[in-house]
Amino acid sequence: MVRYDLGETLKRLVAYQDENELSNSRLAKLIGLGAATLSELRGGKYKGSAEQVLAKINRFLNYEERRLVEGFVDEEGFEPVATRPFQAITALCQYAQNRGVGAIVLGDAGVGKSTALKAYAAENPNAYYVACDETMWGRAQLIRAIGQAVHVQHLSRSFWVRRDVVEALHGTRGVLLLDDAHFLSIGSLNAIQTLHDATRVGFVLSGLPRLHAQMARGRDAEWFAQIRSRCAAMRLLDSAEPSRENIIEAARIAGGGIDIDPGAENILVEQARVPGALRRVRQIIGLAATYAGKGKKLTARDVQKAVAYRGGI
Repeated sequence: MVRYDLGETLKRLVAYQDENELSNSRLAKLIGLGAATLSELRGGKYKGSAEQVLAKINRFLNYEERRLVEGFVDEEGFEPVATRPFQAITALCQYAQNRGVGAIVLGDAGVGKSTALKAYAAENPNAYYVACDETMWGRAQLIRAIGQAVHVQHLSRSFWVRRDVVEALHGTRGVLLLDDAHFLSIGSLNAIQTLHDATRVGFVLSGLPRLHAQMARGRDAEWFAQIRSRCAAMRLLDSAEPSRENIIEAARIAGGGIDIDPGAENILVEQARVPGALRRVRQIIGLAATYAGKGKKLTARDVQKAVAYRGGI
């Protein structure tokens, strides 16, 4: 894990703020932080995971530097847009953390589960995001990944890692945010259950709809009974298209506040009728802004050229 120096990060941030003549609240919004979080960090009073906040700030600053030099857009520098799924996931994370219980989020790829979980982890003290994958089929691999998220220093032996993870989580009133949890085995999920029982932290299992099928109706459903019994809430996200307002907001953020004419907006709305719509909009805006030139208003022609360049992607 990359470690960022607080003093150096704040020095870069002040330089960026002065150069762009940004208020504190506008700067925090661009980064995707709460104004209070940024203020507390600057004043040395932030009680959450400073590493996560510093990482978010540095991702934003690095993105801005590359955008100015190379004229490209990537996914990590963006403030999330508060779509309905985003709001629903945020509420479920808050519930799991405040009550110290488990919760399940189900939804198809592209509805914004990962974006919402990462944003919650960045904004809330003692919220730990873990990206699961097929390598975490065993409980030892999952415990190590959780150990990295909670900043356990020694990850060599699984027994000691588990002990250190329990010590790190105990008494924090935290929450574990496990993304793509459909990759996890019975053993891995039971490891989450035992961590929850030992520490009383909340947890959120986020994944494809098949996660619930595995836990409730599969041939191994009885083995999932213990972890299910710790879950107090479940939300199945619909795949509804984001609103026109969400789409235009995402486009403006991706373009750094660039003006977009109504004809271009109409094309973007039409292009957003697919899963992962906001990601697609951001990519189109990145190309269109290059065609338009720095500081120019985006026209329908610019956006149409970007759509054509992307082809069927």
